[in-house]
Amino acid sequence: MNYWLVNARTRVAGFDLNFNSSFDPYIYEADPTGVIKEGIRMNKYALSQGQGLAKMNSMVIGINRTFGPKKLQGSQTTAQKLSNIKTAEAQNIVAHPNEYVDFNMPWTLTIMYSYGFNKTGLADARINQSLGFSGNVNITPKWKISATTGYDFINKGISNTSITIYRDLHCWQASFTCIPVGNNQSYFFTFNAKSTLLQDLKLNKRSPAFFGQYY
Repeated sequence: MNYWLVNARTRVAGFDLNFNSSFDPYIYEADPTGVIKEGIRMNKYALSQGQGLAKMNSMVIGINRTFGPKKLQGSQTTAQKLSNIKTAEAQNIVAHPNEYVDFNMPWTLTIMYSYGFNKTGLADARINQSLGFSGNVNITPKWKISATTGYDFINKGISNTSITIYRDLHCWQASFTCIPVGNNQSYFFTFNAKSTLLQDLKLNKRSPAFFGQYY
């Protein structure tokens, strides 16, 4: 599509800042039929038509920070931990990050802010703005609970809310996830073996909402 991309990432005072954007160097002309709201993309550079170098097509600004026990600051990163694990298991963790639960981390809290802008051609701009929270805490050495929620400033409501309970069963692991609010209220239960040799040995139980959404 020949869009120009501008991406940047940095860290300031413990906050991770991400900026992603795209620019369209071509012009759009109105669709005579009025069907295509964004207009028709022409093979003409905006610069040649006196419309500037390019127009911003999309932009996403993300700010997040993760808090955790100070005594664990400076400890091994995930990459370092994986380097100490045999290759097959490390590859499985990378391929299925949501199935890896670190019971050695007592608690974490992540705060996320996101602002998004999208405008294609002559169509009206679409804005997304949300504030999210996610965290987990060890109830006991074998029990962990995590939760994710957020507030959508555009739709003025709670979004992306889920609660998961994990149970470490030595060679096995069980988890129960529920989405308590919204249009997709549902639950999901998993019982699986930890060993990479038995990674396909898994029992899943989904509520009807999950079946409707993914199948």
